[in-house]
Amino acid sequence: MVSQFAHAQTVDIQGTALTVAQVTALARGDHVRVALDEAAARGRVTRSADWVAENISRGTDTDRADSISQRWSDREGDSSASFSKAAMLVRANTLMQGYSGIRWEILEAMAKLINLNLIPKLPLRGTITASGDLVPLSYIAGVLTGRHNSKAKEGLALVNGTAVGSAVATTVCFDANILGLLAEVLSALFCEVMNGKPEFTDPLTHELKHPGQIESAAIMEFLLDESDYMKAAKLRQEKDVLMKPKQDRYALRTSPQWLGPQIEVIRMATHAIEREINSVNDNPLIDVSRDLALHGGNFQGTPIGVSMDNLRIAIATIGKLMFAQFSELVCDYYNDGLPSNLSGGPNPSLDYGFKER
Repeated sequence: MVSQFAHAQTVDIQGTALTVAQVTALARGDHVRVALDEAAARGRVTRSADWVAENISRGTDTDRADSISQRWSDREGDSSASFSKAAMLVRANTLMQGYSGIRWEILEAMAKLINLNLIPKLPLRGTITASGDLVPLSYIAGVLTGRHNSKAKEGLALVNGTAVGSAVATTVCFDANILGLLAEVLSALFCEVMNGKPEFTDPLTHELKHPGQIESAAIMEFLLDESDYMKAAKLRQEKDVLMKPKQDRYALRTSPQWLGPQIEVIRMATHAIEREINSVNDNPLIDVSRDLALHGGNFQGTPIGVSMDNLRIAIATIGKLMFAQFSELVCDYYNDGLPSNLSGGPNPSLDYGFKER
């Protein structure tokens, strides 16, 4: 994920293979471009648009012809431009599957705007992941179609979906994965600083439990293996067996058990959001093969909301562990000889170190 983010230059989209790392790279890097896979997607997109045009010409009702003009609202601030850019990428990707009745030229225009960094400002509030992201997506649709220049079904295809909510969630998932890894690294460093006992990372202990715990412990074991600090700590403990308790305190010893479930939640949320940004989520859906316009509710953003609720709890729980470790680190009763509050000076009245003021 990190490698794909760091090395992204062009994001090729065809409807079903967009990743969290690619969306985040485009959102945060002005140098990253988007390219439409015409060979894979243009045919199906065009067939869907032609089906709508033919049915409209016969007087068939496929749903509201255009909903853009109904969705403008009073603004209460703007969202981040990076979120808007990510939403445009996600919306273009989902429309490329050929179930939305939109012209290929609209998708080309969206890609061109992204590559020129001409990104509309979206309102900070308004119908996110409810009945589709109607309000913010209407601003993107207005830029693309001139508000009243879209053809039948196109306005609806642009505004009735989950692209804004899932785009924001995508960047959150990316950051959460980095945060989880950082917490594992910091826990290993905490073991070194506290002259801990690395046996808490032994694979057997964790193979008997859950996958996230196994992963967390393996990363810590890798970082602590052959550590000079751990070697020195072992020698000290062999010379003075009473120097430390036989078992380290929970903030260190059970850190894999604490972080493991959070890593699993982050992964589940990431998979759910990655599926969402590759889903078809407008309404109605055009099934050319069966000559049908299917009315459903794929615009409902419940998968995003549930994933973000779970992710919020996981991030807060990681924060609790970091707080517990840092509390021991600054306390001279627990930190194995380090100065209180990690103060760098001899006078605690002048140097507060990391003590909260």
